[in-house]
Amino acid sequence: MGSIAEVDPKNIVKASFEEIPENVRKKFEEIKKIREEQELHELLSCFKKDRQGAVTQVKDYVPPSFAEKPPDNRGKSNNKVKPSFEELLAKYKRLQRQNRQTSEAKDSRSSSKYSEQPSSHQPQVGQKDARVQDWDFGA
Repeated sequence: MGSIAEVDPKNIVKASFEEIPENVRKKFEEIKKIREEQELHELLSCFKKDRQGAVTQVKDYVPPSFAEKPPDNRGKSNNKVKPSFEELLAKYKRLQRQNRQTSEAKDSRSSSKYSEQPSSHQPQVGQKDARVQDWDFGA
């Protein structure tokens, strides 16, 4: 025979609503009534009524129980190991270095593309660039 501390889940019986204390039942009924009123308000907000009395639906009604699924945390531990300050700092420095290298590479590509063009491609003061001539801005 098992010890007293070992409880078989098959032997656990749930209480019925009538068996729980009256003050808990009353509080539950109050909460239930408030929720029903809120859900009715949400449902009614999906419809409009014009001056002739015609009722039309303006948006779909999604019951709150189906609107969002609670996160499924079964079998997942909430005890995640948080990184230390030193680890976060090292990661930050690594990301900054990568961003700087990417930025420098972009700058060198863009500056070399335009700096190698002969000066004859640059429009003189008072002249329009040939690439902009067909643009009409109403001026």
